[in-house]
Amino acid sequence: MDFSMTKHDDDNNATWTKIVVSKTDYRNIMWTDLLKIAEDNWKWVQTQPFPNTAQGSCLVAALFLPSISGGVIFLSTIPRGSKHTEMMNGDRAAPAWFGATTGGTGHNTGLKLHAEDGAEFLFETSRHARGIVRNSQYITPDRNNEHSRMQLAVWGRHRNSPLQGESIALCTVGEKQPKCPAVARTLNIAYCEQYKVRFEEENR
Repeated sequence: MDFSMTKHDDDNNATWTKIVVSKTDYRNIMWTDLLKIAEDNWKWVQTQPFPNTAQGSCLVAALFLPSISGGVIFLSTIPRGSKHTEMMNGDRAAPAWFGATTGGTGHNTGLKLHAEDGAEFLFETSRHARGIVRNSQYITPDRNNEHSRMQLAVWGRHRNSPLQGESIALCTVGEKQPKCPAVARTLNIAYCEQYKVRFEEENR
C-alpha cells in the first residue's frame, strides 16, 4: 500500500496531507484501525527531510468520514509554512472549523495549529464536505447509521514519546485555546481516547 503524502512547502516548513477514499461500504472504523492508518503514514513522513517541528514533534492526524458509498480518511501533519497561512485565512474556505478554532474573532496569524486542525481543514475544504457541514457542525446524513459521527485519531511523537511513536491524545495542555477536544466536540467529531482503544483490544 502506498503511504506517500502530498508535501506543501520545503525543508522545515513542510506540511504533509492526504485523502484516502475507500471503495467499500464502510460506515464505521475501529479506533485501532484508524490509528494504524495514521501510524503507517507517520512512518512514511519520518523518512522525509525535516519531518519534525523545532520542538521535536511529528504527528499525523487521521479524520474518518463514514459513508455508505465508501468511507474517506483525511490525513495531516502539523500545519506549517504556507499551509498554516492558508488555514489562518480560512474563514470562508472552512467556516465551521475556523469558527470552532478561533472563535471567529478574526485572523490570528500567531495561533499554533495542530495536526487535528490540519485534518479538519482538509476535510472541510474538500468535495466530500458537501452536505456534511451543517449549522457549523459535521453531520453525516447516513440514514442507515444515524448515530455515526466522524472519528479523529492521532499518531506520532513528542520529545518524550518512544522513537516508534504512539497514540497521541488530543491536546489538553499548552497554550492552544480552545483545546483540540473542545474543537472536536463543537464540530461533532468523536475522538480517540485510550479507554476506547483498550475496550476494543479487550473485546476482539
